[in-house]
Amino acid sequence: DTTYNIIGDWLSTLPTRSNVDAIEAETDLIDTGVLDSIAVLDLISFLEDRFKVMVPVEDFVPENFRNSAAISSLVKRLVENA
Repeated sequence: DTTYNIIGDWLSTLPTRSNVDAIEAETDLIDTGVLDSIAVLDLISFLEDRFKVMVPVEDFVPENFRNSAAISSLVKRLVENA
């Protein structure tokens, strides 16, 4: 879907993804090091700007950023509740 593709495109630009050949829906972005603490903050800023949502502090949990499928689900939920 479009949300997933937009997120995937953004993730593919991260310098930290160099140790991962391909980012699939279930690729663990935290354990592989694709998302470190700085990248998570950059991602949140990107999501808020691109999808016009506010990511509440209570959603700053690893489960929401573990993989691109989880990030996409988070965005969809935030858009629906906006």
